Amino acid sequence: MKKIAVITDLSGLGNCSLTASIPVFAAAGHQCVPVLSGAFSAQTGFDGFRYVANDQMYDFLQHVVANIQLDAIYTGFLTGLAQLETVKQAVADFLPKDASLFVDPIMGDNGKLYPLYNDQYVHQMRGLVRGSTCITPNLTEACFLCDVDYNALVAQSQEVGYLGIVAKAFDGILDKLGVKSAVITGVEMPEMIANVVVERTGVRFVTNDRCPIKYSGTGDVFASVLISTLLRGSTLYQATGLASSFVYNSILDTKWDDRRFGINFTNQLRKL
Repeated sequence: MKKIAVITDLSGLGNCSLTASIPVFAAAGHQCVPVLSGAFSAQTGFDGFRYVANDQMYDFLQHVVANIQLDAIYTGFLTGLAQLETVKQAVADFLPKDASLFVDPIMGDNGKLYPLYNDQYVHQMRGLVRGSTCITPNLTEACFLCDVDYNALVAQSQEVGYLGIVAKAFDGILDKLGVKSAVITGVEMPEMIANVVVERTGVRFVTNDRCPIKYSGTGDVFASVLISTLLRGSTLYQATGLASSFVYNSILDTKWDDRRFGINFTNQLRKL
């Protein structure tokens, strides 16, 4: 069993963030130690959501590491630049020497940053990911981090060999961002969706059929499954395969049409 501090939000509605991470890590046999970035009535796709940001995150993590030896820290949703700076400092001060750092650089989707964030946030996120064991940006976030033209890239999505085009666009991402590995998620093609696994040994792809609805929170579920699998000793390619199939099958199990409520991953937990 590994002990992992998960720095992200808790949302009442949406089946995302800690609502996803806690059961996934528990099912995989790990101890999830939540460090809340904030408490939300619902994930931000719901109009009129209410939230309280945690302005004591540094103290929270300091207290955690004073009482438990962590094997990893995983950072997810943060409410803005101030929290990002706090987390950068907390990770620098409290990440154990032999522990892993996983960063899901949540910033945007569909080629745009979320309203909470700006170019300065992107710049500072590059500082948080530097030195991490693995990052899991979606295609939009990878483009912002690496100064790749998102619109020009996705305009080629129907061309033969598109995944090779994506791989070439992010050639050198590990050195540019100073990370050990990366999985670029949600690369869409006409009939498939792919995850690009980037390691020092090369680039590989994991694909699934595309589903008709693009649900909220799938990135949180994917990252939690990926990280929990890595912490059990699987390779990054194996972990990506399991995370990809977990999300895909969870979508097939989801019977509601409102994408904001996320995916129903309950039946898939036994596969971890």
